[in-house]
Amino acid sequence: MSPKLLYKWQKAAQLVLEVVGEERESAPMRQLRAKNRRLQQQLDMLKKPWPVACFRRRLSQPIR
Repeated sequence: MSPKLLYKWQKAAQLVLEVVGEERESAPMRQLRAKNRRLQQQLDMLKKPWPVACFRRRLSQPIR
């Protein structure tokens, strides 16, 4: 048996397990996962720098 063949079998088995696991997952768990994804996206957006911060002047610089 080649390592490549074993890798293909392992990948195929993982896909089957993921599909079976999703079918067995309860409705509250699916809702929690969806909420977690939304919150993660919001957090990622908040972590991005705001463009306004690029145009801020130092208070010590005189206005010209």
